[in-house]
Amino acid sequence: AFVSDFRKEFFLYKSKSTARLDETFGNLHMKIQDLETAILSQFTFEILQDKLWQELVERTAKLDVLLSLASVAKAHGLQRPRMVNDNVLLIKNGRHILNERTVNGSFIPNDSTFLEDSDRIHVITGPNFSGKTVYAKQVALIVYMAHVGSFVPADEALIGICDKIMTRMDSIDASSSGQSSFMMDLTQVLNSVRNATSRSIILLDEFGRGTDSSDGFGLFFSILSAFAQRPYPPRIIACTHFSCTTFLQHAPKSSHLSFKKMECFIERKTAKTPEAGAELHVERSDSKVIYLYRLVEGISDNSLGIFCARLAGLADSIWQRSFEILTLRSNCGGRLEDLKGVADGTQDKIHHKLSRFLNLDL
Repeated sequence: AFVSDFRKEFFLYKSKSTARLDETFGNLHMKIQDLETAILSQFTFEILQDKLWQELVERTAKLDVLLSLASVAKAHGLQRPRMVNDNVLLIKNGRHILNERTVNGSFIPNDSTFLEDSDRIHVITGPNFSGKTVYAKQVALIVYMAHVGSFVPADEALIGICDKIMTRMDSIDASSSGQSSFMMDLTQVLNSVRNATSRSIILLDEFGRGTDSSDGFGLFFSILSAFAQRPYPPRIIACTHFSCTTFLQHAPKSSHLSFKKMECFIERKTAKTPEAGAELHVERSDSKVIYLYRLVEGISDNSLGIFCARLAGLADSIWQRSFEILTLRSNCGGRLEDLKGVADGTQDKIHHKLSRFLNLDL
């Protein structure tokens, strides 16, 4: 007989002799583990009774943290941030320290500018896979690292004191809460509305996508409008695929609102040079999206999700059909050709077999 533990990838075989030993002496391995646990518990208790030991442990832990921060700063080219009382956030060539370790090639850095009396709400648009979420997390991570005493992944960073970092990034699993995912999203956002101060940072990533597009659009931009009307709103990064062009027609006049996009190019196989993706309207299926991962001023009203699906490995036949449907909707009408049928020879064979089946005397 044997016992297997697939997590550790080994097999433990037992013979009749070892089985008899187990019956005589019991499970010695478990007894040793229990004894180790008891000794460690007693050792911990003794240390906690001695102030000298407590102080030694605390100082050793602090030294360990400082050495770790110094090692990471040296290995990854981090720079010392400047912490100020002014309510600003200025980052030059900021990077996401985790993401840049995993991407192929060089990571594209981006600047961030949040002033005390303007540019405090950044509405960021751009295609799927263009880097919006990475940028938002990058800013929050730099602020957090600075507040714990670490150097930061940026050429320069001037960081005003922050009291909270509040997020609506990934939908929380609501299976155990009795609430829907969208209700959980709303709870996170409403918590930000109620409790955020001018010293807070708020990240909103695709808020409103969990419900009807019209309802989501209204909720997303009405919340941003409410923040924009505050004299000193929180520093907000809001990533969205909703149409900011429509929002601009009704948005309050506020110096706090700033619209930015992740820059992309549209390249056609027949073209010698890429075309600037100002509108990013794709009319040919042989087009290719080039992601620059660079944050610039402006608005992007096309998510280019269909090209993200191609990158994900969607079958060519399904992708081509998706492009045909997209083209039809873009043209606001027209006739969609029937799905391509089976080959004529195969269709004749199927028709012949079906006729024979129908003529059977059952």
